[in-house]
Amino acid sequence: MTTYYGENMAQALGVQLVAGRFLQPDDYMDFDDVVKAAQAGDTKRLPSVLVITQGLAERLWPGQSALGKQIYLGSDTPLRVVGVVKTLIRPSVWDDSMAQYSGLLPVRIYNSNYLIRTAPGDRDRVLQAAIAALKKTDPHRVVINKHLMSDMRRDFFREDRSMAVLLGGVCVALLVVTALGIVGLGSFWVAQRRRQIGVRRALGATRGNILHYFQTENFLLATLGIALGMALAYGINLFLMHHYELPRLPAIYLPIGAIALWLIGQAAVLGPALRAAAVPPVVATRSV
Repeated sequence: MTTYYGENMAQALGVQLVAGRFLQPDDYMDFDDVVKAAQAGDTKRLPSVLVITQGLAERLWPGQSALGKQIYLGSDTPLRVVGVVKTLIRPSVWDDSMAQYSGLLPVRIYNSNYLIRTAPGDRDRVLQAAIAALKKTDPHRVVINKHLMSDMRRDFFREDRSMAVLLGGVCVALLVVTALGIVGLGSFWVAQRRRQIGVRRALGATRGNILHYFQTENFLLATLGIALGMALAYGINLFLMHHYELPRLPAIYLPIGAIALWLIGQAAVLGPALRAAAVPPVVATRSV
């Protein structure tokens, strides 16, 4: 579980309360006092309440109300749940199912980081006013960084976004290579079976029959490869989960990938199949 500190954190983040109450001023304790109490083992001077997310509440007490229940941080520090908020995502998680396992602790922090909530149209004005107010209280204060939450979110996910684009490009390139390979292989099949196709046409096979023959053959071969690939993907995912604690591969990815490969295979073989269907029956008599 990820815990968030800071007075008025819930109000500043705009989280939605679904049960109980938010943390009150009387609930808060100073961060330095909490650290000293934890080092001394004095549980009486540690926070006794917290607010958790709905996802965590449903995970710990499915079908029950979380209000009044206790959570232990460590072995001997009970915290009573006084409120439940709808969503409050964790900063970094591998598994989406655990993204909402977080809570708010009543710990007051005195540092130089401030989070200000304002209307979107007033962000720049309020930011400048906040800087002026800070310098007014301490003329020697130096404000090093000032960022909008949207900019921070964009910068935080920049590397992930770049990696996703890169991997997406690699996947597209591999799919193009696969499609070109199917086109080449299909053309080779047509060239090798030209006499066979002519014989089939001479025996009464229609162009549609020849077209469906090559499409069905491609579908069966693609199905064999897809089944092998899905089995390998599942096995590799189990290995990575066991040895590197990576999340489980979403089951929906496998059928989506299979359908995509089937469609690409059918589209790629369509050109060679149409050329095969255009082979005239006279080819069989020329080869006799």
